[in-house]
Amino acid sequence: MQTISEDGTGRLIFRVRSPLQNAVGGLGLFFLGWLVVHWLIHHPNRDRTIGLIGASITCLLFLLLSETSNFVFDARTRRLTWDRRVGFLRRSGSIPFEEIEHVVIRTALGSDSVAPSQRIVLLTRNGELPLSASFSPSDEYAANAERLRTFLGRTQVDPLSASVEALVLAGRDMDAIRELRHGRGMSLADAKAEVARIHRKNRGGD
Repeated sequence: MQTISEDGTGRLIFRVRSPLQNAVGGLGLFFLGWLVVHWLIHHPNRDRTIGLIGASITCLLFLLLSETSNFVFDARTRRLTWDRRVGFLRRSGSIPFEEIEHVVIRTALGSDSVAPSQRIVLLTRNGELPLSASFSPSDEYAANAERLRTFLGRTQVDPLSASVEALVLAGRDMDAIRELRHGRGMSLADAKAEVARIHRKNRGGD
């Protein structure tokens, strides 16, 4: 679940939460506890033990994939401060607004064309910074990305063109072709031709 809001003090906050995955992960811990009790108090039952182990592992995998992220865009300090926890791993950082060049939407490989799995990505001078660790379908990505562009003052550039050019510059031609086909409805041949044109432009050609 992703939300975006302003707190009234010049800050825009983008949050990512995985309440269902956390709940299922907690159920896995419960199963593990039950397994310990079962072994200590009762005579071991092989079938029940195998079932509890399987249920515990499945649920704990959900916990390892759960995410809690906070991206705070502060207009007063003109800095983005962020922290992200995925499972038991945690990362954080801070960058000035000036280093954020574009806000784009990326689509996952093999995504459904009707309900594509996507995520919002910040293109910075030092690389890409996704606002969520995973891709997911949502009808709110376009509106949230545009809200971030307006807040950062990055509305003057076509976001799809910026995303495709960044992918080409990073040597990710197949990803750029996929974005063109998904975002502009291009044929495979036309998307390849566009990527080739971007390469020529970056080499100083036409």
